[in-house]
Amino acid sequence: MIVKCSACGGSLSQGSSLSYDHKAKKNIAIPVAICVHCGLKYDRFSPEYYGVFADKFNSSETGLLNIGFKGTFQGKEYEIVGHIRYQNEEEYEVSTRDEWFAVSGDGGNLFFLEMGHRVFAHVEQNAETSLNLKKTPPAIEFDGEKINGQKTYYARVVSAQGELPYKPKIGERVLCINFKKNGNPYFLEKFEEKLSITGRQSITMKDMVDFFPENSENEKINKIKERLHKIKKIKKFNGVYKYAMLLCLLIFMYGFLQKNEILQGGLKNRVVLFKNSPEPRGKKVIYKSGVLQGPFEITRGDSIYGVKVGMDENVQPFKLQWQSVKFMLIEKERLHHRLGDKINDVKYLRSLFDQINSLPLPLESYAIKYFFEDVSKDKKNIPETTPPLDGKSREFVIDKPGRYYVYLELHGNKKRKIESVYFKLWRSPGSYYPYLMGSLLFFLIFSYYEMKIRALGQYFS
Repeated sequence: MIVKCSACGGSLSQGSSLSYDHKAKKNIAIPVAICVHCGLKYDRFSPEYYGVFADKFNSSETGLLNIGFKGTFQGKEYEIVGHIRYQNEEEYEVSTRDEWFAVSGDGGNLFFLEMGHRVFAHVEQNAETSLNLKKTPPAIEFDGEKINGQKTYYARVVSAQGELPYKPKIGERVLCINFKKNGNPYFLEKFEEKLSITGRQSITMKDMVDFFPENSENEKINKIKERLHKIKKIKKFNGVYKYAMLLCLLIFMYGFLQKNEILQGGLKNRVVLFKNSPEPRGKKVIYKSGVLQGPFEITRGDSIYGVKVGMDENVQPFKLQWQSVKFMLIEKERLHHRLGDKINDVKYLRSLFDQINSLPLPLESYAIKYFFEDVSKDKKNIPETTPPLDGKSREFVIDKPGRYYVYLELHGNKKRKIESVYFKLWRSPGSYYPYLMGSLLFFLIFSYYEMKIRALGQYFS
């Protein structure tokens, strides 16, 4: 295409010019058209530029469609009779989109827009439209409603072929506006002598495959068919990962919200074996108490359980003293092995538990120690009702289910009511953490294949 200089009529050729790029923060060479006679330069904001660089913008092949092609879309047969290619005015490099004008036998028409990896169908709108270009951004009134939040850019025509409702010139500047009305997307194009508004509809890969005849030899369509087959196959087994993820998450949430409290310190079956028994320790005296509670049933083995021991000052104030509490979980089978049919005899129980810390083999299955101390010096103003002194929750794993006893052994520098010491034992949500990890694993696998499906869904990658 021969393009002449508008100033002197000389021929234009391709060249470059240095320009400062604010993003790159340096001078870069940008393409320009240069008059070989007067040296006048034409940049991408002039129509002459696009005539000189027309081959550059039209060197890439079109996408799926071509002039003369016939296909069925939404039950109606169309023939493509015209084509326009646009270049984004803001881009130095090639950034094009293609519009295909298609007509049907009954006089209907629409545009197919190919943009990157996506295809849209555009249907002309006949609603009354006004456009005020004096405002920034341009003010649009469409179908009696003012439009806000539109996206505006300029494009240049670099190719126009075949039969078109309006045939623009090469290099013609086109105002392009994307906007929405009532949630529906629309596309406005303002040429020099025409204003066009079309309703936009996304086209799926399946729509494009259906648009072509079943025996089509179009290589790209055949590739799309292969991709659709892969997508269908991936979606099928990816659904299994999705439901596995949700199932694991539901099981974890169930366990987390349950937090079954198995036992509290107020259990009826309790035997006080020692009550503030004095034990000389040098010049000081330590008071020892011991209470056995149970038996009770633990139904699940290989599970995490939590325990907490505390002092309830509503029963007895805790002031200027220290208290150690040893929580012991004892399997009934072990206790029965030691005492046989004397297992309920307080005398034998007291004798056994008096030496529990010096037995050659431990009687308890699990033991956790707590220590409480009040170091304040104010002996007055002890409130009548104060919150309990809670020890920290501790977790441990119970390997085997069965019947168990709890034995609390207390040592302190002051006498303490056994009723003021309490404990709680529950199945911990930690027992369900493997389900959370399983849910996370299935989520990662599911997400990976979802990304793969999206990648396969791109038409021309």
